[in-house]
Amino acid sequence: MDKNKTTPLHLTARYGHEKTAALLIKHDASLTQTNSDGHNALTIAILHGKKSALKPVGTYIIYAPE
Repeated sequence: MDKNKTTPLHLTARYGHEKTAALLIKHDASLTQTNSDGHNALTIAILHGKKSALKPVGTYIIYAPE
């Protein structure tokens, strides 16, 4: 995490790296961590129009066991 609270998953979502997002999620990257703007990874992917990053992030949020 950097000074703006940006995580590797945030960067992955921003740049649309689907396989990297899936790997980070598999290894327990936080889906709810927000950056200094209050955005989580899913919001960042949407804001930057990176549909390829939405698949693993969105699927995990929908189907993740509690």
